[in-house]
Amino acid sequence: MTETVPDYTAANIKILRDEEILEAFGWAKVGHLAAQYNRDPSFIERGLQACARVGVHHSYFIGRYLDGDKAIPFREDVNAAMADILKESRGR
Repeated sequence: MTETVPDYTAANIKILRDEEILEAFGWAKVGHLAAQYNRDPSFIERGLQACARVGVHHSYFIGRYLDGDKAIPFREDVNAAMADILKESRGR
C-alpha cells in the first residue's frame, strides 16, 4: 500500500508574528527575555520551566523575578521547582 503525500505549496507556509514566535518557541522567549532584562538565559529558562512544571503562567516568573515586583505573592512551589531543575542540570 502506497501512502499519498500531500503537495507542499506556498499555501503551507505561515509567517509568524513576533508574539506568535515567542509563544511557540521556548528558546525564542528565553532569548528575548534575556536580552530585554540583561539576565542569564539559563536562569530564565529554569524559571519558565519551573512555572510550566507546577502549572503557573510564565507571567508569574516574569513579574516576580525579572520585573522585581515583590507585591506578587511568593510561590514556594515555583521556587522548589527551580531548585530541582538546577540540581537536575548539575547532575548531568
